[in-house]
Amino acid sequence: MPKNFTLFKILSIGMPLFIALQGEWAVGSPNEPTEDCVYKFLSDLVVSDAHSDIEMRKATQLIDLRKAGILYPETLSVEALSISPTIPTANWCSPTPLSAGLVDPLLECARSLNAFNDYKILSDLRSKNLSSAELLIVGQNALRSVEKETVLLECQRNFLKHYIGEAYEHPVELLPVKDLALPKFKMNSGDTKIDAAFQYTENTWERLLKQPKPARGGSLLPAPYPILVPAGRFQEAYYWDSYFGMKGLLATGRLEIAQMQVENFLSSVRMYGFVPNGGRDYFLSRSQPPFLSSMVREVYDASIQKNPEQKDRLKRWLKERAYPLIKLDYVRFWMDPQKRFNVKTGLNHHWDDINLPRPERHSADNEVALGKEYRDVRAGAESGLDFTEVFENQATHIAGPLLNSMLYKTEKDLSWIAHQLGMNAERDQFNTAARNRKRAISKFLWNSPKGRFEAYHLGTNRRVNILSSETFVPLFVGAASRIQAQSVRNGTLPILEKPGGLMATELVSSIHQWDGNNGWAPLQVMAIAGLNRYGFKADAVRIATKWVNAIAQTYADGGSMYERLNVETVKKPALDSNKYPTQEGFLWTNGSFNWAAIEILKYPIADL
Repeated sequence: MPKNFTLFKILSIGMPLFIALQGEWAVGSPNEPTEDCVYKFLSDLVVSDAHSDIEMRKATQLIDLRKAGILYPETLSVEALSISPTIPTANWCSPTPLSAGLVDPLLECARSLNAFNDYKILSDLRSKNLSSAELLIVGQNALRSVEKETVLLECQRNFLKHYIGEAYEHPVELLPVKDLALPKFKMNSGDTKIDAAFQYTENTWERLLKQPKPARGGSLLPAPYPILVPAGRFQEAYYWDSYFGMKGLLATGRLEIAQMQVENFLSSVRMYGFVPNGGRDYFLSRSQPPFLSSMVREVYDASIQKNPEQKDRLKRWLKERAYPLIKLDYVRFWMDPQKRFNVKTGLNHHWDDINLPRPERHSADNEVALGKEYRDVRAGAESGLDFTEVFENQATHIAGPLLNSMLYKTEKDLSWIAHQLGMNAERDQFNTAARNRKRAISKFLWNSPKGRFEAYHLGTNRRVNILSSETFVPLFVGAASRIQAQSVRNGTLPILEKPGGLMATELVSSIHQWDGNNGWAPLQVMAIAGLNRYGFKADAVRIATKWVNAIAQTYADGGSMYERLNVETVKKPALDSNKYPTQEGFLWTNGSFNWAAIEILKYPIADL
């Protein structure tokens, strides 16, 4: 084996392991580490596994294909017609190679040896493309840094930390966006804590809005317009996070930013065939709960309301760009019976095209314990509810209320759009699909004795007997009957409602972050809106008041907003070794606060 190699090339997936060279230097030796020692140490770190190599080869081929071109070039591009008045970024969709976080075995070795606390840091690195001589120096320095270690595992971890810290970098891929998201309003609620929290959200939009500039060898996916990032460890756009962030944008009159998010997601469908879980290439094997049609309708309606004179152009956009892409996402991605659609029940479940550990996982995530297969863990991530005992470690077999309600909403939206466009046959087709799904939801997900919607295990043909706030999502989309809605309201609120809002599930003893006393913005919004839709306005106002007050209180306590709250204690959740730390920022919490305070509680806002 030649010694003047580039590490990335030698360690490429699918290449045989290189022969370990024998060197005289050992840990604790007074001698300088030789070139042979560096190569031997590197070779000993990387372990080959035939099954994983095959799965990795399939995964990289799949993602490489999805990054390489445009899947639906026949559909109208954002450059040809956009709902946003702003011209999209030039040459925004130039293809880039697979990221190091996906294909570099040394980074996967750092994950498997737990050399870093958060593996997502590794997934967003790229190689510095150092010369062979430079890499040798990095390796020698890394060996020197561990020469006092006596435990091999710690020696390997410290070596990897030093080596990766010198040979890789975090590329600058997110640029600030000036003047588009400046503070505009102040709130006059009569409560100083609520007003201060609102001002925080006003000051935070600019920090959460970023212009993507994917770097060659980096993991960031392109987008024609600025994206919303949740904050913290999540420095890329996320699908359903963005929807709930958009609720806050629309509530505060930031229509153009919301229009941009819609165009970004439509462009994703045109390129990849679906909206990815998040805006990194390692997410190109799965999606998240389908909110695309809801985004389109809400932004379309707001656009017409603001600019009624542009109705003809907006209707053309709906017909020639939005509707075809929503339909392709629904028909070809979600309704594929080989992956996400169960023909027997007429219900959907989650899936992932890859059966390997997630590159972006946190060290707290035990992938083996979270699913019977790695694909189950990834499917749980696609659900957005990552993770909960509701999935019973088999997310690929679970038909849940959230997913099926949002697909019902997609079918109703497609029927509505077709009606607006005079496409009566397609209107009837999607209306029939929605009616069939509504019947399937009632047949398989409705627990009549307990008066609630539950997840259904497609493999064992039974409902999962766990109460979750997912039970409100059929109310959110109008898929529940009046009697069902009344039963959900009567039987669920006494159990799940706490001082700070609604619990995720009744499972207080669960170690998972989507169970127990964890309060999440999307579940609060869908429950409040669902109760309001069915006429339970007092309940909706009460829960909205609790949620807004809880966010305001935690902001007063900690000076930030958080990804989730403990609705029992009305505090930021305590650190827990079973979960990644609660992130600060935070997009959907900001959005849900604004939406609930302005749209539900009717707190007035005024221009700054």
